[in-house]
Amino acid sequence: SLSSIDNHELDQTQMVVEEMNASEKQVPEINSQSDYPLIEDVAHKTDDNGYEWFIAQDGTNFYRTIGSQADWTMLEN
Repeated sequence: SLSSIDNHELDQTQMVVEEMNASEKQVPEINSQSDYPLIEDVAHKTDDNGYEWFIAQDGTNFYRTIGSQADWTMLEN
């Protein structure tokens, strides 16, 4: 019947909304790391592979292509 289709769509919408809310709550945690370098931050060193490196105060390493002025990428250990 038509009403069961409506209910099914509503359920899916609710699931998607909850999923979006859950993922939104995780975003500030990434940005709350005060040691995360800004694009303007100058690299601390460069390597022979074409990358420049930024080492945060807590020892976390970030990298990007030399001279790219791109967002820093955290090195996953």
